[in-house]
This record gives sequence, structure tokens and C-alpha cells, in this order.
Amino acid sequence: MIIEGQSQLQPPNPLPVPTVNFTATQVVVQVGDKFYGIPREALQRHRHSLFEQVLQQFEQAQKAGQSGVVTIVRNPTHFPLILTYLTHGLTRLTLRDVDLEVLEHLLIEAEFYQLPELCGFVKAQLKPELSREVVQHLLKRPTAPRNFTGARLVGLDLSRLNFVSVEVKGILFLPFSVLPPAF
Repeated sequence: MIIEGQSQLQPPNPLPVPTVNFTATQVVVQVGDKFYGIPREALQRHRHSLFEQVLQQFEQAQKAGQSGVVTIVRNPTHFPLILTYLTHGLTRLTLRDVDLEVLEHLLIEAEFYQLPELCGFVKAQLKPELSREVVQHLLKRPTAPRNFTGARLVGLDLSRLNFVSVEVKGILFLPFSVLPPAF
């Protein structure tokens, strides 16, 4: 019962199932050298993913009287995030402070496990987002390219930034002291 994927790990020798007791409502999955108990209902919610195959293999093994541990040959580093998504959906999955490299790896894992909703969520997190400090830094450098195309500036407080000589789609911002007073 091995599901193979491209991984940095070699296919493992079967490890003994840890002494941690998994409940009867959990499917035992070995990812790399780690064991996880995933609630059956979590796997049933993701029918058109790789976890449908995991659930089928687990149930077949139980019917045949085998241990029922399904092995997925993958690096287990990011599986806890996948597990959080499986059990709680996007509601508990917070990726705001997650490193860009982790997001890229999570996207690869979500694609491997065939989880389209998670793929879309991670792709949205990977869009360029500018902080106030980055915008301020770019505006201070006279020779820096100032291309903010596709950047998400929603919720960003830019009220104290100096937009002198900034061109936005052909419009030149002039210093406020040069503008005539509005009557």
C-alpha cells in the first residue's frame, strides 16, 4: 500500500507503526518517516483528490486483515499544513506569515495531493504583496524601477509617503505646494 510521488526521500523500508493509539475513525497514513491519524470524514470530504485513493487502500487493507497503514512516499515537512487543510478546511489555515519558499513547496504538495481549493488559496497568497516599507524604499530610490503592476495594496497605509514625481499610468504627481488651492 504505497503511493509514490516525486520526493527527495528514497522509498522507505516499512517502519513499525508507532505505539501511539489511533482511533477506529482515523486512517493511519505514513508520510516519509512520520505517521498521521487522519479522520475518515476529512478524507471523505476530498473525494476527487489523492486522499480518495488513500481511503480506498486503507479500507481494503482492513478488510483483508492487514495493518491498514497507507504509505505516501513524500517529504513530510509540509504535510502538517496539508493535514490542517484536510481536517479544518481553509478556516484554520493561516499562511499570512509563512515564508515564500514554504508557500511554493505547499503549492507543489497541494498539486500532488490534487487539492484544487488549496492550490487556489496558496496561489492567491503567492501574488506579490507590498508592505509600506517596500513602497517607501522604492519611492526613495530615484533610479529604481517603480512597477507596481499586479501588487496588492489593499489595507496598506500609504498616507505618510511622499509621492512627489511618481508617475501612475501617465499621470504625474506634483508636490502639493505647487498645486493651486481649490476654492
